[in-house]
Amino acid sequence: MNIMFSELFYYVYENEYYVLIGITVDPVRINSLEEFGTPQEVGKRVADAEGARDGVTDVKLLSAARLDGLLGGRYTYAVNYRSEGSRGVKLFYTRIYVGDGLLYVLTGQVKEETMRGDDDGRLKEEIDRALESFTVV
Repeated sequence: MNIMFSELFYYVYENEYYVLIGITVDPVRINSLEEFGTPQEVGKRVADAEGARDGVTDVKLLSAARLDGLLGGRYTYAVNYRSEGSRGVKLFYTRIYVGDGLLYVLTGQVKEETMRGDDDGRLKEEIDRALESFTVV
């Protein structure tokens, strides 16, 4: 499968933290996320794909759920996982959507040590807000 579109954005939080937010859009032959699997099944596929990457030594699926009411009343899957590898330990927060023959995967990536310093939860709220602002037009 070829990547149709991929974009990365760096998000600086209070001049101290950063989050890498990226989107990948790929053509697919399915019409809905249900055809791809349940949130847990999709989460496992995402974690397995991450685990197969070069330099990744351990991946743990943290959560997988269906989120309703996003994207103009449609739904997405939220898949969150932890990846450990040669480049450190990172947390990934994703929103996955299928529409019009395309698979959209929006991902926020942040170092685990950065999230440990997020005592008031503001950075996580900002990540969630950025991911939930995603719109397909």
